[in-house]
Amino acid sequence: MKKRLLCALLTVSLLLSQAVSTMIFSTTTARAEGEEETFKGTSPFTSSTYTHAAKFNGMNVYHGIDVSYHNDNSSKYIDWKKVAAAGVEYAIIRVGYRGYGSGTLVEDPRYERNIKGALENGIAVGLYFFTEAKTNKEAKEEADFCLKLAKDYDITLPIAFDYEYQYVNGKNVSRKYGLSKAKATSNCRVFCDTIYEGGYTPMIYANISDLTNTIDGAALEKDYMVWLANYTTKTSYTGLYDIWQYSSSGSVDGIPTRVDCNFWYSDTDIGNMNFNSGDLKDAEIDSIATQTYTGSEIKPTVSVKLNKRALKLNRDYTVSYSDNKKPGKATVTITGKGNITGTRKKTFKINPKAVSSLSAKSATKKITLTWKGSTGGEGYEIWRTNVYSGEYKKVKTIKTASTKKFANSNLGNDREYFYKVRAYRKVDGVYYYSAFTKISAGTTPGGKAFIAPSKLILLKKPSATSGKRVTIPANATAVYLGRTVLADKTKFYHIQYLKNGTVYDGYLAKIKGIKLRKMKTTTAKTELKADTTTSSKTLAKISKKTPIAIMKTITAKNKTWYKTMYLKGTKVYTGYVCADTLD
Repeated sequence: MKKRLLCALLTVSLLLSQAVSTMIFSTTTARAEGEEETFKGTSPFTSSTYTHAAKFNGMNVYHGIDVSYHNDNSSKYIDWKKVAAAGVEYAIIRVGYRGYGSGTLVEDPRYERNIKGALENGIAVGLYFFTEAKTNKEAKEEADFCLKLAKDYDITLPIAFDYEYQYVNGKNVSRKYGLSKAKATSNCRVFCDTIYEGGYTPMIYANISDLTNTIDGAALEKDYMVWLANYTTKTSYTGLYDIWQYSSSGSVDGIPTRVDCNFWYSDTDIGNMNFNSGDLKDAEIDSIATQTYTGSEIKPTVSVKLNKRALKLNRDYTVSYSDNKKPGKATVTITGKGNITGTRKKTFKINPKAVSSLSAKSATKKITLTWKGSTGGEGYEIWRTNVYSGEYKKVKTIKTASTKKFANSNLGNDREYFYKVRAYRKVDGVYYYSAFTKISAGTTPGGKAFIAPSKLILLKKPSATSGKRVTIPANATAVYLGRTVLADKTKFYHIQYLKNGTVYDGYLAKIKGIKLRKMKTTTAKTELKADTTTSSKTLAKISKKTPIAIMKTITAKNKTWYKTMYLKGTKVYTGYVCADTLD
């Protein structure tokens, strides 16, 4: 948590404890009631006074520079001993660049000299690379280039992706110019993620315009550090940033040219600002989402960030799990490794698995539910509502996991009911529940079907203002599921209609004039015959799982046949289907 101290107290404390201030303090600016205070300070390298954003109030503000070979002149190199004596606390050194014309990766000619000079004089060091990547592959190449050159030095600060354009005589000549915002942002992510994997902290460098228009700064700031370039005494940028490059014309003893100057805002002392080590007590560990029982140990991935760097499993930390098989509260223990110390624990829930294959069998004033599946629970809850979109109420708790059946009796006749079933397990007084599995069923024993006497409009919902689901043509067979009752006692009729292999589920406002019949369903591809003999003429072929409305039952030569009507296209056939192919 950010350490918030009054500016006046900090100033007094610092003046008493050290001769050269590494922080900037000031009088506060005017503010509205409840608004945080901004604060001001003077840069030792420009002698100008700067206003710092209120969000940094009470934080350390460190003075730093960034350099490349451009900061040497023809006869003089940077004198890093003088630079350190001048009060520079950190330096971000250019490691290299990609040629805007050739596309070649080039090491900065002064990289080795600058990095050795800074480190030998006790200056904390980070790196930056001027990108001209057009693709994700090139962005990764640039990151790998940085990692290769960084490995032999004590780089404790971030490695930055310098996203700006190259201009010649006022013309934008960058090879990456014209990339879409999404593509440019993707390149930033690839570079940063590669730096993460290499064990360093990544950072994005850009100005306000590019953070807003060229790359998605608002998205990138959530995952990576941001180095803002804005040459002014009070930035208007409201996004997140860690470093503010406020000038390109600073004057630092030991540097023969004008130099870029930066403010770094941090709660951490500059001497401890090693982003490649730390204690897990300071880490950001994401919450672990609720898991679902599988029958095996559950080991969800853990996301750990320290100093805004994503730590890597088995390189920076190890994990172990406990109580992570059955529903209940599981624990993951995260233990630091290498330069990462400390131990943290996170808990997560495991819920039972939802029941599967929930089905309903209808009878007169009775509906029987059955289901399957190993849920990891110790029992089940059955909830029901008698009206469409009504409030469910629990009607039964089954306390044995092996009991996967519930018979609901004393129901209304010819009525649709709505059920939902979930598994549960109680652990240490806490209930863990699966997701609900829903089904509706009507008290229409054996199922009912009808042959449409005329064209019918099937509604999407049981409402007079509902839109149309589909048109049921005259003479087509449809399935009747039961009366659907609304909270205001209005009745609709739940119907299913099969068309070209698709089941359309909907409602009719009335069924007057419709004759409900017993229903059977084809269990295989079936033939509609002209009479009750297998050798008779085939009138039509009927697909598997097609509902058949039974108009008449006939027994002939020890076989049962059902008379029905079948609509194929626009033609209606009346014939017989053998019971052997029906369920």
